[in-house]
Amino acid sequence: NISNLYAKPYGGNLSARLSLNLLPETPTYTSRVELSNIDLEKLRLDTKFKDKDISGVFNASADFAGTTPDLQTLTGKGKVWIDNGRLWELNLLKGLGDFLFLPLYQKIIFRDADVDFAVHDRTIEITESYLGSKELELAGTGKIGFDGALDLTLHSEVNADLIKDSPD
Repeated sequence: NISNLYAKPYGGNLSARLSLNLLPETPTYTSRVELSNIDLEKLRLDTKFKDKDISGVFNASADFAGTTPDLQTLTGKGKVWIDNGRLWELNLLKGLGDFLFLPLYQKIIFRDADVDFAVHDRTIEITESYLGSKELELAGTGKIGFDGALDLTLHSEVNADLIKDSPD
């Protein structure tokens, strides 16, 4: 049992608890992780996203359980949220910006970005998600399979001023 693990990564806070039972034939675990006020601009410098314009304040909380070493048994739920995020250079959002033909979409700073999720049956189920800025609001639900399968529904509301000069 690790009942209280604390750290201060990238200007924020990490709090975690972990319990691992090694006695049964198939070891089991439970965990609780909370991250708050993580500076994404500092974090990206230690990742493959060094050259990307990504910033914001990252927060997350999650509870997980399962058996080791098999990720197929992973279950849990959690929430991730980002305040004042510049996120368009993440591959998923960059593709979305190109798809929506939004001029200058890279300049959008989301005042809110959050997702509630559950993990079960080798799937991450997005029960609620939201990206909000003055220019654009996106909301959605769906599933992402451990095998990469996507089944997402996304609703968008675009500020008319953002698209008025778009030839598309």
